[in-house]
Amino acid sequence: MCIYWPQKKIIRSYFSENRPRYMTFFAFKELLSKIPKKIDICFTGFVEPFSNPEMIQMQDYAAKIGYDIHLYTTFRGANCSHIENLKGIDIKSFVIHLPDSLPMMNLEIDNDYLKTLGFFHTSAGNFSNVSYMCIGHVHPEIKKIIKTDIREAPVYLRAGHVDDDVYLKLLDSSKFSKLKLHQR
Repeated sequence: MCIYWPQKKIIRSYFSENRPRYMTFFAFKELLSKIPKKIDICFTGFVEPFSNPEMIQMQDYAAKIGYDIHLYTTFRGANCSHIENLKGIDIKSFVIHLPDSLPMMNLEIDNDYLKTLGFFHTSAGNFSNVSYMCIGHVHPEIKKIIKTDIREAPVYLRAGHVDDDVYLKLLDSSKFSKLKLHQR
């Protein structure tokens, strides 16, 4: 529920049609049977991929039958055993979205999260094409773990979905009030 994504609107629209909370592995297999292998399968979207308990099984299956797999994640809900399971899957790219210092991302940075992130980072040699990014300035606890380049990006307002008051209050209450609110 990052303040810069219109998740509440998307969730409200998604569930207005009485859809299931999670895609099942069975439904995923059915969908893949209709998608050409030249199409990349990206685990991303308006929800954290690790929220789905069958996500790793889905990735493994799709990679084994010939799809290029990409994972965009915050690691919310992941643990070290998830990371171990990912090592056996041919994932073409990882984009790790890291928590910021304000917090605009709304992700609890606790010991479990830091342990999982650290375990992934030390295991990153097992994966190809790992990159890290952050909207805003990277949280100081994260900088202690990730000692590589992290792309810090400004907040962009898209279609007026960001509550300016919430964002500006975060800026005023922080030492990072130099961050700019960019409109496209």
